[in-house]
Amino acid sequence: MTTTPSTILARAKALIESFNKLLLIVDSPPSYLQALPPFSWSPPPDGRFKLNVDVVVKELENKVGIGAIVKNSSGTLMAATIKTTSFKGEVELAEAEALMFGIEIAKDVRLSPLIIESDSLNVVKLVNRKFHNNDAIFWIISDIQALLANRDKYVVNYIPRSRNVTAHNLAKCALSLDNTMVWLEEIPTTFLL
Repeated sequence: MTTTPSTILARAKALIESFNKLLLIVDSPPSYLQALPPFSWSPPPDGRFKLNVDVVVKELENKVGIGAIVKNSSGTLMAATIKTTSFKGEVELAEAEALMFGIEIAKDVRLSPLIIESDSLNVVKLVNRKFHNNDAIFWIISDIQALLANRDKYVVNYIPRSRNVTAHNLAKCALSLDNTMVWLEEIPTTFLL
């Protein structure tokens, strides 16, 4: 039986994907994150800002809603943004795009030092160089790492979805729009589900 290069490649990709899924099971979030009550957002330390990002994907419509919100240590809203983009076939790719978009907005309005939170464990690991991946999102991860070159000013953490509710709701709102919106210091209540 002759094995073609495309068959070998397909098997290798499947093996890598299976391995990455096992990493998620074995390398679960730290117990202190799992013990936090649902729907609780924790403020950053004094002098820092916190960026939360998330996406909502509608595969049938080939659409992704991105939401990002930045608050200061007293929980005051500093900036929020929503954006709609096309779905490129991978949720992790969309999560990486959301992370990049949120960081760019925070940098544009000069909000640093910044703690960045996402509920995509694999994207957080890739950005923090916990493991490497040569799939389509690698170029976005490289761009994010370049944006975060000064690691003293930026920290990227995983959080469960239950602690990322506002960013998730903003991402849902983005799906009903066809443009990007950015707010500074106040979000219209119609966007806070």
